[in-house]
Parts: sequence; structure tokens; C-alpha cells
Amino acid sequence: LIYNIPAGVTSTFDQTSSLYKFRIIDAWARKVVTSADAGDSVQLRTAGGAAITNAMLLNVTNDTIVRATTIDPASHTILSSGTLRIARTQSTNAACVLHVQCVRVA
Repeated sequence: LIYNIPAGVTSTFDQTSSLYKFRIIDAWARKVVTSADAGDSVQLRTAGGAAITNAMLLNVTNDTIVRATTIDPASHTILSSGTLRIARTQSTNAACVLHVQCVRVA
């Protein structure tokens, strides 16, 4: 299963639409604008704010892909009807499309 999440420019938002428990096994983002700054990033977190991935730095050019290089096994499982938080930090422009690869777990 791959979630494709349009991560807009400025805000953090919660993804809550899953009907089953899943585990995050990969995440990557594709920058969708040309402007960028060292302060632009996106990160997966739990509803409580615990980091699932490292911050993916978006100080890259348009259509460049950045990948999460760490996934925390202590927090990478989201319960059914749970919340996956997409946390964006913006200095210039953090607009990207975020792709999250998951597997369903019992």
C-alpha cells in the first residue's frame, strides 16, 4: 500500500483515513516548486508527536526526490483509525508530494 499525500506549503496535518493497522516501511517526498531553503522539511510523526522518520530536507530543486533515511521501529506502526501526522517545517517553501509505503499488519 502506498499513500500519496499532497503536502501543501505551510501546515502540519493528520492523515486518519485507514481502516486497519499498518506499518510504515518507506517514505519519500517529491519537491513540487522551485524555491527552497535549508529550513524546509517534512517528517512523519505519530499523533503524539513522536518521530517516525527523520526530517526529509526539502532544500532541493523542483521534481527532486528526497527519502527518509531512518524509520523508528518503536513508532512506525499506526493503529486502525489511528493518526499519521505529516509535520512540515517551512522557511521558504515546503511544498511536496509525500509518498508513504506501508504494509498491513494484524
